[in-house]
Amino acid sequence: MALRSPIYLDTDTLLSQAEYYDIDVPRQAEITEKTVRKQTGGGKAGMGGFALEGSKGTDVEFQSTYSLAPRQKATFSKVIDALIHDAGAVKVDPDAETPLFSELY
Repeated sequence: MALRSPIYLDTDTLLSQAEYYDIDVPRQAEITEKTVRKQTGGGKAGMGGFALEGSKGTDVEFQSTYSLAPRQKATFSKVIDALIHDAGAVKVDPDAETPLFSELY
């Protein structure tokens, strides 16, 4: 479906409808990435038939954090599509046999 423009939509009511019909709504996510790199160094020393070998290393950790927020147009469009197709809460292009009514809460 096409993306809807949320200019005239009531955000609280639309998200309440999504919660009522158990529709998954995209949320902002905090993402933390960690990368560990091993830095090692070593050596070998020997005389005759006798040799020594050794290595020393350290772990270097890099961490970055960022957030991903869903765009409002995409969120509204996904909720409206789910209300139309999955929940059946919104009727689109009803036929002549479909009674039109309004439920007041």
